[in-house]
Amino acid sequence: MGYEFVTYRPELKEGICALQAHLWRARPPVNLAYFEWKYESNPYTDGPVIHIALHEGVVVGMRGAFGARWKDGDGHMIDIPCAGDTVVDPAHRRRGLVTELTHRFLADLAARRIRYVLNLSAAEITYRHYLKMGWRTAGPLDQWSSPPGYAASPERSTRVFIKETARPEAMAALVARARLDGRVRHVRDEEYFAWRFTNPRRHYRFLFYGDDESLEGYLVLQTWGVNSKVVNVVDWCAPDAAIAAELFEAAAHEERQRRLLIHSSPLGSAVKTTLERAGFKDEAMPRGEACELPAVLVRAVDDSLPIAKWTLSGRPILNLESWQIRTIDSDAG
Repeated sequence: MGYEFVTYRPELKEGICALQAHLWRARPPVNLAYFEWKYESNPYTDGPVIHIALHEGVVVGMRGAFGARWKDGDGHMIDIPCAGDTVVDPAHRRRGLVTELTHRFLADLAARRIRYVLNLSAAEITYRHYLKMGWRTAGPLDQWSSPPGYAASPERSTRVFIKETARPEAMAALVARARLDGRVRHVRDEEYFAWRFTNPRRHYRFLFYGDDESLEGYLVLQTWGVNSKVVNVVDWCAPDAAIAAELFEAAAHEERQRRLLIHSSPLGSAVKTTLERAGFKDEAMPRGEACELPAVLVRAVDDSLPIAKWTLSGRPILNLESWQIRTIDSDAG
């Protein structure tokens, strides 16, 4: 049908950013900056993993994966990229381009010796397509929210201070001291923090517990724009429940005029108690009911690998309890 399928080349960047206007919906300069941050500055890949459909030399379809590095339950590093940014020009849809791009995309990952690929931000329109193409769901993420107008306490903790920029070294040191619980989680080292919060399509604020010399906890707030009515709690780290409570209460106090939203893999009872104390309510679907988005989608790159062997450190990766996932781990973060 006159289509050519190619892998990423720098001269196609402008065409990719133009096509992604159907998905990213930002101004071209912002789309370009976002592309370069996500695919070219990403510390977990040696080059963009992007497959492209051309028609008469014009970019009309794309399927990409951005690099992500995880720690399994034994502390071993494993690269599990996240699929995303799948889009076809409306004039070229319903012609099998996504299916062809997916086959080429998976073959590319196999050649790179990648075992699994994730999707943490599937839209409703693509969710069913993922399932048809061999992805399986590990389940829906929990959702907690704090409504506008609620603050757990009339005053914010004096131990919590707010900054507009991350503290990569201190944040990484705090995470390194945290006790592991055997779940698969994204690497959070200094390199990660230095890169992750430079996303040009998001606005971040950082709640730090402690002082300039000693960091004892952090919580990260994110919005899609300065006028957003929803504020996402995308990540946090606290060594004990008391510090976590002060951070969440401070977030609720700081954003009392807007809705606070958390998406996460299943939380422990201590964290749930902390959230309830800070005014958050559990909005998750009961387990066993129809899976709703956002969900964790997983696929083995090797089609011959039985689902029973989709494991990391002996943990079944289609069990959401095997993962520690927060919004910051996805491109929605």
